[in-house]
Amino acid sequence: MDKSKINDINNINTSSKLLDRINKIKSLGGTIEYHSVPSETFEYNLKMVDTNMPEYIGNALLYSYQKNNKDLKDIFINSNQFSDNNMAMKKLGDLINAISFGFIPGTKWNGKNSVTGGLVVVRENGDVCILDLVYFENEVEKYLINQSKLDSPSSTRYHMLELFEESGSVYFTLNLQIRYKR
Repeated sequence: MDKSKINDINNINTSSKLLDRINKIKSLGGTIEYHSVPSETFEYNLKMVDTNMPEYIGNALLYSYQKNNKDLKDIFINSNQFSDNNMAMKKLGDLINAISFGFIPGTKWNGKNSVTGGLVVVRENGDVCILDLVYFENEVEKYLINQSKLDSPSSTRYHMLELFEESGSVYFTLNLQIRYKR
């Protein structure tokens, strides 16, 4: 891609500016590939889950913006080349479990859960449910996968997809935010 177009791309400020910027990069002959996680601590924590997790997440983020898709399960399966969906769900389950029970992005993680009992869920009707991690680990994992989605933090505040040149290459960042649906 012609680097003189960086400002043109960064000046795209439509309601779908992230997708529009990606499409503009591609229309100008640019290719987009995962490079790295800007935070060493966050990258370390992701690698504690799986050594390839930083790349899996990078691919998932880019896919979610290209497809305007927030369904974490669908994104994870379709953005990475796993041998089958079971492997994709195992990797996603490991990540969701880690971030739900101990992994904090800005704090170096030891790989152990700090929450060992489970989760308390209060439904809209006031019912209280206990998701017991000790006896029903698989069910808790399925619940967490089905109740999680990607969310988009403020693209302006976090300067998402603002291109910059460094050492002769052009880069941009995407921010990861995973939330429970309810």
